[in-house]
Amino acid sequence: MEIKTQDYRICYDPATATVSFVGSLRLREPADYVPIVQLLAR
Repeated sequence: MEIKTQDYRICYDPATATVSFVGSLRLREPADYVPIVQLLAR
């Protein structure tokens, strides 16, 4: 699973159970974090 925007990329590797964050996470509203929370909840 991957979330990719112009400013950051978040990847989950199920083989190693690792989440990688690359870039800057300066989101404006709490609602902007929903996809990230959903990824981490898996």
